[in-house]
Amino acid sequence: MTFSHTDLTRLCAIVAQAAEAEILPRFRALEQGGVREKTSPLDVVTDADERAEAMMRDDAAKAFPGALFVGEEAVEIVRVNRPDERE
Repeated sequence: MTFSHTDLTRLCAIVAQAAEAEILPRFRALEQGGVREKTSPLDVVTDADERAEAMMRDDAAKAFPGALFVGEEAVEIVRVNRPDERE
């Protein structure tokens, strides 16, 4: 799959929309339990991280059918919950 300038512009809009909808409202305003440890106390994830990634993944899938989306938080969920799927 090759990306045109128009595709890149669309992808940038998807990222900006996720930031506006999911990250900015939670900036310095996470609720109790909104930050969780992944592999260590220095490796954390927030509700904003997970929700923004899910939004970007879903919107990118609609805009670019067939494209592969690899997100850090989703990969971590698989690593923890489905160790048999690891390489």
